[in-house]
Amino acid sequence: EKNSITPDAVTTHFIGGILSGGGGYPARNTPEAWSEMVATYQQGALDTALGIPMIYGVDAVHGHNNVFGAVIFPHNVGMGATRNPELLQQMGRVTAREMIATGIYWDYAPVLAVPQDIRWGRAYEAYGENTELVTELSSAFLVGLQGDGLGSAGSVLGTPKHFVGDGGTTWGTSEFGPQNIDRGLTEVDEATLRAVHLLPYLAALDAGARSIMISYSSWDGQLMHAQAYLMTDVLKGELGFSGFLVSDWGGIDLIDPDYDTAVVTSINAGMDLNMVPQDYERFITVMLDAVANGDIPMTRIDDAVTRILRVKFEMGLFERPFGDDALLAAVGSDEHRAIAQQAVSESLVLLRNDQQTLPITDAAETIFVAGIAANDIGLQSGGWTIEWQGKAGNITRGTTLLDAIEATVPATTTVEFNRFGRFDNANDASGNPIIADIGIAVVAEQPYAEWFGDSPTLALSAADLAMIERMRARSERLVVVLYSGRPMVITQPLLMADAFVAAWLPGTEGQGIADVLFGDVPFTGKLPYTWLRTIEQIPFDFAALPTEGCAAPLFPYDYGLTYDNADSAWLDLAAVCAEPLVRATPDASTTVGNLLAPQGDPGETYYAPFPLTMTLDGVIDEWEGVPQVTLDAADGKTALTFAAAADAEYLYLSGVVLDDTIISGEHGVDYWNEDSVEFYVNGTGDLTLTAYTDGVVQITIPALNAGLAAEATIIAGTQGTTANARVAAQRTDKGYTLELAVPLKNDIWDIVPTHDGVIGFQVHLNGASTNARDTKLIWSIYDSADQSYLDPSVFGQLIFFELGQEQGAAPMPEQTTSQPRTAADWELVWEDDFDGNAGAPINSEFWTAEIGGWGWGNNELEYHSDRVENVALDGSGHLAIVAREENPADYDCHYGRCTHTSARVVTKGKVEFTYGRVEARIQIPRGQGIWPAFWMLGGNIDQAGWPASGEIDILENVGFEPRTVHGTLHGPGYSGANGIGGSYTIDTDFADDFHIYAVEWEADQIRWYVDGVLFNTLTPDDVKGRWVYDHDFFIILNIAVGGYWPGNPDETTQFPQTMLVDYVRTYRLLPGAGE
Repeated sequence: EKNSITPDAVTTHFIGGILSGGGGYPARNTPEAWSEMVATYQQGALDTALGIPMIYGVDAVHGHNNVFGAVIFPHNVGMGATRNPELLQQMGRVTAREMIATGIYWDYAPVLAVPQDIRWGRAYEAYGENTELVTELSSAFLVGLQGDGLGSAGSVLGTPKHFVGDGGTTWGTSEFGPQNIDRGLTEVDEATLRAVHLLPYLAALDAGARSIMISYSSWDGQLMHAQAYLMTDVLKGELGFSGFLVSDWGGIDLIDPDYDTAVVTSINAGMDLNMVPQDYERFITVMLDAVANGDIPMTRIDDAVTRILRVKFEMGLFERPFGDDALLAAVGSDEHRAIAQQAVSESLVLLRNDQQTLPITDAAETIFVAGIAANDIGLQSGGWTIEWQGKAGNITRGTTLLDAIEATVPATTTVEFNRFGRFDNANDASGNPIIADIGIAVVAEQPYAEWFGDSPTLALSAADLAMIERMRARSERLVVVLYSGRPMVITQPLLMADAFVAAWLPGTEGQGIADVLFGDVPFTGKLPYTWLRTIEQIPFDFAALPTEGCAAPLFPYDYGLTYDNADSAWLDLAAVCAEPLVRATPDASTTVGNLLAPQGDPGETYYAPFPLTMTLDGVIDEWEGVPQVTLDAADGKTALTFAAAADAEYLYLSGVVLDDTIISGEHGVDYWNEDSVEFYVNGTGDLTLTAYTDGVVQITIPALNAGLAAEATIIAGTQGTTANARVAAQRTDKGYTLELAVPLKNDIWDIVPTHDGVIGFQVHLNGASTNARDTKLIWSIYDSADQSYLDPSVFGQLIFFELGQEQGAAPMPEQTTSQPRTAADWELVWEDDFDGNAGAPINSEFWTAEIGGWGWGNNELEYHSDRVENVALDGSGHLAIVAREENPADYDCHYGRCTHTSARVVTKGKVEFTYGRVEARIQIPRGQGIWPAFWMLGGNIDQAGWPASGEIDILENVGFEPRTVHGTLHGPGYSGANGIGGSYTIDTDFADDFHIYAVEWEADQIRWYVDGVLFNTLTPDDVKGRWVYDHDFFIILNIAVGGYWPGNPDETTQFPQTMLVDYVRTYRLLPGAGE
């Protein structure tokens, strides 16, 4: 893998192949940077004595999906719904062109699996459950990839995978435990293996397959990576395959605990090319020794080398070892996106359409759009998108469904969006709630790949279910759009909706969905999988599948309504067989009557009373009045009740576990795989973090601690020991209890409890009744895929509640301002007009330039510097903040060596104020990936943390929206991507001229202006959490480069980029103003 080797090492060790795993992109993820990186490695191969070119591989499974800006097609499950082999060929051709632009000629695709159990986390990588469908579509994609033949223009080498039977594994046989299926046992006889799983490979050979990847799964008691019978006797012998076989990532390591034995077994079984991601030197040494000792015959080595060289010659690598720069402009081009847009439209399956809800007509005057996924390219695209596991957020260029809806509706239609379906403030002139003509609720699985996606429930998240219920109440007609990699349990949402659309994982071209919803393109998609009614039906017995009654599936394979035919007996049966709605996460419960703090929102917020000191003994006898939250397992035997409190020194956590079977200490340090409780804390102040850093911990407490002395207790988990927590635990006749004391001041954080102060918080229970974990309970409704150990953004929130405070919402200020002020109401208090000589530094009496390159919680690329090249006066009465594509001093950023510099200046500790008018006259920069901002943070941020400090964004612009600016509030319960605000759009680019951006901030209201035009007003009633805008704030000016919201710069972005600030002014409200 490219991250474990240098180009020089390629030359030294005669490396013949390199890959980029998921997320294995260069520091600057652009097509040009990919081309340069791959060429450097290729040159290392060409510098060897024989100059044999290396072959560079990637998992381009739905487009060139590791590359920022590349077009992302629907995943194969959606392509299976199209039933269109010609479209699959086009997809293959587009993928090949974009790969060749970056110098890559080897694709680890297509997937030929025929999944028989949709709980498998790789079900979306397959075209469906039907062998004939998989055979037809995978062969078509392979022909598209390889074009008119290997070596022809526009051709890359495809790799059918994973040989063979990976789609037929049995639940509970996985190496990852009884709650998994990936990499499990394919428990079928040879006749079934051949009839169901081998047939697609026969067609792939006919279509020109020259490289085949081996599966992690096992058959007939033997791992496929060691299967001499299937690899050599069947594939190479019986079927005459003369290309090469390649292992999966580290696949040989699993064959035998003894590495030497594993290497010898795999090569002798027929493996030609071994994917050894990290320890290639060890592999080389072991292989050479095995050949010298006669354990691997030289004839086997000659055979493998012949096969690999034969394919390299057939590919034309000796004539074209490098990429084609002429194709760089085609990466993510409109032409390619149009094909993907067509694929999206053809992949949609209409499951329900009552009363001709769809298509949406121009008669719809008001449309409410809801759901985090409605405006999220990452959720729209799923796993294997930029990162291996994928990632939520607008992580690459594309069109979200919300973007597409807003671009499609006529000017007479109003579109409103709320991530959670909360339209409480959408009222008419009389104050009555507006009922939307059409509501569109977009729900989604969280991104995942491989075993991380193995799901025992296939349930929608509690957050999505609650959002659908809210939307039902505010919509005349409700459309539910589901993003998922497989069928899910949808019986209740299906009946709540007037129309229901399975959109699979459509990729970057959300316009393709809107085209069908609004009737520009018809519904043609058909189900590639049988759709379950309940999880108990899985796995289906396809040989005896009922077609009538409630034992039948919800929908059969090949089902799909059209606009002309919306009637279905299957929908009638769905109504008859519906069961009561069961949420994916249990509601919180309490067993006490007089609470010391409010009961928070289930799975979202927990209120921890303070100051309250606990004795650490594991007895749980001092927690009366502290809110208790109970998580119950479906089996009725396992439960966790937890609570939290704090004093000035410690965060105290308690847990009461009910479990009739305790298994602990039998899996080494893998305490997550047995009985244990996990508490997660994000004490950084940034609740938007999507990866662990200092100040984010997973504290895993195994049941093994029960009865141990304090000095002998065991704490595990990701960075768990860095919190320096103390534990006391006791066994009970029904399970065990535990108490923790987590220091609030240590080397990784300094948390000061303040009323309404917020930290990230999460709780898990692991339970085992046999040899491995079989119960997993999760508190936060945002963690629907057990991702807390990777992604802190799925935590909930712990809010400190000071004893003696009023419970419930913060009291409203006495004065209520209903109208904006006039200029005469304000008195100038402070200003900086940035007069001075060109190159002069900022006025240090007012401003400080912050330094660093840690991404600022947003995955930004820039290193913030105080150099005059990045921040200085321009000599014409302006402050110039300049972003540059450079690294002049070997700066290190959170992702490695920095690629850009910029500046961020603050008035913290110098100019701070409470209430008033704040304005600046600014000319913003322009370009993809450029993110200028004029904003404010609470001066108490070092004590309260973010978002409890409050944040007021006066101006934000992202480069892909040159004519739109945003104004937003971030506070407890509405931070990061959940911030609350508004936007303002004009007919020209904001970067063309200076504009005046301002807020008027009063005790009960904040108003946003551009050039004197009021475009956004927020009051305490408008925010979901607490109103935290009653203390001093300071001002910030900056340019960010890249990040989750704007995406990274691309080939259109020009540097340097400059933000010019003419002045910044603050005003106070004159006494009696407006009376």
